[in-house]
Amino acid sequence: MMPFAPRRKMVVSSLGCAVFLYLLLVFPLNQANTRTTVAVNPVFTATAKQSSCTAGIPNNDASLRLTSVSNGDRVNYSVGNTYTGDPDYANAQIIGALPYTIASSLTNPMGARDYTIRVFNGDSGTYSDVLVTLDEKICPNECSCVDYLYVNDPTLDLTHKFPLNPDGTVGPEVGSPWMPTGNITNPHGVVGDINGNLYIAQIDVTPTQLYQVSCDGTILNSNAIPGWNRTLNLVTDENTIYSIGRPPGGGAYHVYAHDICTGTLVNSIMLPDGGTAGWGLSKGEDDELYFTMSFANISHAHTIYHVEKDLSAYNLVWSLPQISGYNTHGVDRDEFGNYYVVLTRNSPGATTLYKIGPGGNTINTISDNSLNQSGFGGTWGIVYNRYNGKLYMGTLGDDCVAVVDAGGQFGNMTYEAASGVPHVPGTYSKAINIVRECCPNNVSFTLDTVVCGVPFGDEVHLARLISCDNGVFCEGNWSVGPGNSGINYDPCNQTISFNATGACGEFTLTAAGGAGTQCGAFDVTLNVGYGEIIASTIAGDQAICRGGDPAAFTEVAPASGSSTINYQWQFSTTDCNSGFQSIPGADGPTYDPPAGLDTTTYYRLITTVDASGCSSGLCRDTSNCITVAVTDIESPGLQNLTCNDNATPTIASDDYVTFSLNPTGDELPASYTLSVDNGGVLTLLNGNPASNISFGAATQFKLQNGSADGTVYTVTIDLDGMPNCPITFPISAASCSNDNVDLALIKTETSSGPYLPGDNVNFDITVYNQGTLPVTNVQVTDYIPSGFLFNVLDNPDFSFSGGNGVATIPTLNAGANVTLGITLQIDPLFLGTTLVNNAEITAYTGFADEDSTPGNNSGSMPELATDNDIDDESPGSPGTTDNPADEDDFDPAQISILQSFDLALKKVVLTAGPVLPGTDVDYKITVYNQGDIPGTNITVTDYIPAGHNFNAVDNADFALNGMVAEAVIPALLPGDSVELSITLEVDLLYDGATIINNAEITAATGGTDEDSTPGNNSGSSP
Repeated sequence: MMPFAPRRKMVVSSLGCAVFLYLLLVFPLNQANTRTTVAVNPVFTATAKQSSCTAGIPNNDASLRLTSVSNGDRVNYSVGNTYTGDPDYANAQIIGALPYTIASSLTNPMGARDYTIRVFNGDSGTYSDVLVTLDEKICPNECSCVDYLYVNDPTLDLTHKFPLNPDGTVGPEVGSPWMPTGNITNPHGVVGDINGNLYIAQIDVTPTQLYQVSCDGTILNSNAIPGWNRTLNLVTDENTIYSIGRPPGGGAYHVYAHDICTGTLVNSIMLPDGGTAGWGLSKGEDDELYFTMSFANISHAHTIYHVEKDLSAYNLVWSLPQISGYNTHGVDRDEFGNYYVVLTRNSPGATTLYKIGPGGNTINTISDNSLNQSGFGGTWGIVYNRYNGKLYMGTLGDDCVAVVDAGGQFGNMTYEAASGVPHVPGTYSKAINIVRECCPNNVSFTLDTVVCGVPFGDEVHLARLISCDNGVFCEGNWSVGPGNSGINYDPCNQTISFNATGACGEFTLTAAGGAGTQCGAFDVTLNVGYGEIIASTIAGDQAICRGGDPAAFTEVAPASGSSTINYQWQFSTTDCNSGFQSIPGADGPTYDPPAGLDTTTYYRLITTVDASGCSSGLCRDTSNCITVAVTDIESPGLQNLTCNDNATPTIASDDYVTFSLNPTGDELPASYTLSVDNGGVLTLLNGNPASNISFGAATQFKLQNGSADGTVYTVTIDLDGMPNCPITFPISAASCSNDNVDLALIKTETSSGPYLPGDNVNFDITVYNQGTLPVTNVQVTDYIPSGFLFNVLDNPDFSFSGGNGVATIPTLNAGANVTLGITLQIDPLFLGTTLVNNAEITAYTGFADEDSTPGNNSGSMPELATDNDIDDESPGSPGTTDNPADEDDFDPAQISILQSFDLALKKVVLTAGPVLPGTDVDYKITVYNQGDIPGTNITVTDYIPAGHNFNAVDNADFALNGMVAEAVIPALLPGDSVELSITLEVDLLYDGATIINNAEITAATGGTDEDSTPGNNSGSSP
């Protein structure tokens, strides 16, 4: 099958309910004009009060405000990026109490609008201007929306509809029920599309069909896509409906994609394991598709896969070792990237819900191990609602709809018993989904809309042009106005496409209302215009020294648009993604930034065009970002200065001076060029000047004519690619000394074990200066491993940065030491038995350490006898039991955690006695995990006694190994149990009265059992 055609990005602007974004906070641009006297320029900041969003009311109530001002007493403003207002101080507003409102009741702009604010400093003629930009934003309040839960009950041939209350609880059912028995048999999967239609699959009956249904339960089409497959779950995306299932007559499971409008099969992809089984299918909050494998007897039983929307490929994103008897069902993903997936046991219906981080780590699990008509045991379907942060689940035998608080980005999940729909005897919920259904707030209104950046021929849903907070209108029909030009309308999928830059069209959504409707009568009219703009590509990335003059920027590829192009340059001192402010007067395709920059600055070019057609407004596009990197050299970083002066106080003619350079600062390049200003007395061995020298590399001077030790030579460093940004420092014979820097660190445990998960552990980190020179800004990093938690309140010496604890010692003199305390909590969910916590000196200001490198994190394994030595000067010393990569500025501390590993076994006879020779006897062996950590590779051995015979045909769980039968349980979670069955025949020749049959756990991986020894065959008597 052909893959899907890619869809371009669409930008939509609307006049019907616009609102201004937060106004940019800028500094004065020093555009001062002095008339007769000299005065200080005003300094001020300005913000905008965001326009309100009241349903059905034109929101022309944005305002400009002063939030701070100094050296200024009056203010005025004008529209545009250059001040064109009244220049007279006497006519300006007197600034009142802050925050002071400069202008109110501003009309909503179509696209962005610039304002220039001018603050005057008395009648001196001195003023400062600030440019602020108000960006358009669509109000979501043209309509009111309610989230509805749709739940399949295939056992009773029902589909239910429940409203969600604002607090996330489930309201009373719509209808009794919404889709009653007899309308759709054995319903599986329910989903809504962008046009307000619902789709429900009918399976395991003839014919297998896909129903199209309205939100009031009316069946619109009982055969929406002919030849429909046996379906378990449904997802829609624009014009495509996805399903997971297999052909009606059987065969491999696939994910299918059909065109909703034409019913055409666009593509399909077979699931792993030859399409053995699949069930869960969802579109996460990232707008991507995910599916799960289902049944417990397949190799990929507990997995989540991401599948491309064109069904060209899928990839594994999470897996769990196979757990006997458990199926994987529903899956969904939240806006933080967390996955939620259901594992449910076939019998008796125990369910574990997993919350998995974006990287595949398990954040939290909650379980319901019984079907007792309350809770979430027996869960199949699951759906996440980003508007309230809750999960909704359909169960087979517990709550009709179970509700779980998802816990936000990092928190734990919590079952909410009072929020869901209680169990109704005889009902069994399965697939579940949420549809946000909306109604207009006004009976009749008109929206002026501009569509930007959509290529000719690409489809745009009319529903997208009405801002309904990601909801849909499920009532009403579209009609096309007279005199439309440049726009095509497709009534099948209710989309428009453009074929001319002057496109203009009118489209009206009309609902007649009446009994049983959700919205009543209404009509919404769209006036649609079109604009096209492609931003310039600009060039000018460069690096300068603080206070330097950047080179002018150029337009490499010019902008193009559907009408006259307007330009506006912006800058930011934050990064390329935020904090941008418009530059007054910078309104051409090129720009020459001013001299005197003292911080790295980012630039971009905004291009706009006026949309043509029957709707006024702007289309805009943003160029790439230019970076002017400003280097701020904090220290030359002179290191490893040595001289081969043969112990003489002066430098002889054959002497060398060797050093390396590691400057510190912002935006430094990778190398430098070095020269010596000494009248030819001193030269570089590798040329004068020497270029492309890497920081940290050794560089040598040679003295040609000898020198007294008091002579000082000036060394000049030019940072490569950084014109007019030199570093200079002196070198003389007196610089050559025996001084050195030698820092060391030890880390020790100061609290006493044994420890349990959840306990706090205290450590001391002592830093020593063993050298002869002082150092400053000594940075100590505690590498906090997984299993430890950092609490800021417990650690006044440390801050938390990048997952580590970081502390700074301002000054450490020669011979001194400083001790820092750090407290870490053992993660209550930690399952291991040891934790190693490393600490290291990661940075400092001063000469290079003579025997270690800050921050190289060497020696990461715990040492033995020499753990806390601070004189470990070279690899492998002082003892051969060390980690050979150890350095003395790095030290670990290791603790032990008490964990319970406790497996148990119970064996019972199922066959009622007495029995006769030649009769089969059935036994049940139950293995329990009574401990705190999982057990894996658990071998269960049945010691077959004389008088019993083993028949492989009768024993799927066991295999014969010599005179014993063995079974292996791959994994057993804490609190879980597994049942094994074994059937043994009483030998025909057996003449005894009793037989004792023992079973034992003979091997397991995970720990040492606290109260038994696997395989010691103890307790051989009943």
